[in-house]
Amino acid sequence: MYHIIEKEILETRLSRIENIVYGVNNMASSKDISLDILSLINFIEVEINKLVKGSEVLRKMLYLFDTFLLEENEKNRVVFSNTPLYSTVTSQMLSIRELSIPDSDIYFQVAANIYQLHIMFISIESVEKQLNFLSRRIAKVLELWYEVGIDTVNDCFLEWDERIDNLNSKMQKCCTFNITSY
Repeated sequence: MYHIIEKEILETRLSRIENIVYGVNNMASSKDISLDILSLINFIEVEINKLVKGSEVLRKMLYLFDTFLLEENEKNRVVFSNTPLYSTVTSQMLSIRELSIPDSDIYFQVAANIYQLHIMFISIESVEKQLNFLSRRIAKVLELWYEVGIDTVNDCFLEWDERIDNLNSKMQKCCTFNITSY
């Protein structure tokens, strides 16, 4: 009983991988597969090798794994340390598998609108460039306005200080003249 459950689990996993890679499930029916574990593992290995031969992505991934600069036990440790993620990935792959395939008319509509989307993205980039230019220009104008405002206020204060100094000096002269005349 336990071996049959393992067999079903392995078949399901292979079926999911095949579905993700090819979008179809061409696995042989369960009555064609022997219940002998060794032959079952051999069968699964052959099927996985077929998948790898048919998928450039899987070949590249396995090549990367083979050429990675870790020892075999370190590679195994990395793989086995991430086995809890397998159930998460499996669940996500199942949810992808269970999604309904949209009608082909939708793909034609999307393909027909790609050119318009491209033009829209180009116009958005153009507007973004203009906005960036305008924001830099506004920042420079505000900086100049601030500097002019400070200089103008400082000039006003200087003029007021000069007038007050002139008035103080006139008052001192007047006061000293009035005091000396008595």
